[in-house]
Amino acid sequence: MILYLKSIHNMSSGTIMAIANALVILISYPIYLGFVGYEAFGVWSIMLAIISMSAVLGLNIDRSIIKFVAQCKTNNEVKKYITGSILISILASLIFWLFLYNLHDFVIEIYAMDRKYSSVVKDILSNIALLTMSVYVVNILKGALTGLSEIAKANYLFIIGEVIKALTAMSLLWLEFGLQSFVYGWIAGNLTLIVIYAYCLKKINGRILLFNFNLFKILKEIITYGRPLVFNNLIGLLFVPIITFIIARYVGLSEVAYYNIASRISSNINVLFSRGVIGLMPEISKAGLIRDRLSRIFKIKELHSQAIKYVLYFGVPLIVLIFGLSESILLIWLSEMYNENINETLQLLLIATLLDILIIPTLNILFGLGETKKILHYGLIKVTTLFIGLGYIKFNELVIGLNNIAILIIIASFMSASYFIFTYYKLTKTSNAL
Repeated sequence: MILYLKSIHNMSSGTIMAIANALVILISYPIYLGFVGYEAFGVWSIMLAIISMSAVLGLNIDRSIIKFVAQCKTNNEVKKYITGSILISILASLIFWLFLYNLHDFVIEIYAMDRKYSSVVKDILSNIALLTMSVYVVNILKGALTGLSEIAKANYLFIIGEVIKALTAMSLLWLEFGLQSFVYGWIAGNLTLIVIYAYCLKKINGRILLFNFNLFKILKEIITYGRPLVFNNLIGLLFVPIITFIIARYVGLSEVAYYNIASRISSNINVLFSRGVIGLMPEISKAGLIRDRLSRIFKIKELHSQAIKYVLYFGVPLIVLIFGLSESILLIWLSEMYNENINETLQLLLIATLLDILIIPTLNILFGLGETKKILHYGLIKVTTLFIGLGYIKFNELVIGLNNIAILIIIASFMSASYFIFTYYKLTKTSNAL
């Protein structure tokens, strides 16, 4: 009973963190739009899509570190994985920066931006190394705390970083720093979290880093586990840049902002429950160490049951409620900045989100058990469905609009969710264990 209550507390802390993040967005977005307008915010949305591609090189460290730390038997082992993960993140950030630094003209051209944004795009891309590095390190330290069963603490502290990020960005916008305000705000929030998380880890585990060990062995282990996730990240992250590119190229920059607002709402609902269920990752990772297969399956089913009830009891009603009240919510939130295209796109994306949250428990089960190839297959199915749909629209010379793109995302989510349901059934089929 105590373990069950602890699991509920861990999941609820992730949800509280996501709710707080959603509230920050709810308050900050109208202010951002008031300062820069839809077109300029569309440019920042494109920059976000490009920055998100850095996760390709990150080996899903935010989840991997939870698994490794949860299975550690000594403090020194924890320090080894933190050190190895940070070294990988530094290298990944530098590679990403070198790749993008001289591509600002290409970005302007391919996304059909006005040339007046050339200098700001160049400035943002020049800061990408520091920005992505800070994101990686925050995820590593937060993941280490989560793996050490300090899940609630890691989640609640994360809220501080989100608030500082928004307050810094708004302050700099008021001081007329332009779109760079978002970059500096993000970095300020991340640096704050790095200091706080490092302090918490030091209190629990002593020194955070440890270099007197076989570094290559640890790096090899992290890379071996994360290698399929690199391809999955690449596949998954093609979603955002491709959709952003298509909207910017064939619809318009303002529509990029419309889509960004709608997708941020729907994706935050996904995060709301993803961050909650991830609280079970340490227990899932430990369940994977159970030698008896039948006992391992029953433990996995128990954890999956807790997670699916959490999603069904809270996630489904929430999506239905937001779907029904979406227009009113957007009118209150955006007031004179409201556009009906945002509401139509949001309602369609909410359907895709419903499908996505139903497979969050299975996704975390596979992560915790190290079944990274199955996660790769999930990503392949999703992006292949999107490509086929876009090809069909282009081949038949149909109109490319926000609604058509949102419908394709629904179909892609349905196909990938179906695969995960089948995968979970095979994974927990007890007859194979007898």
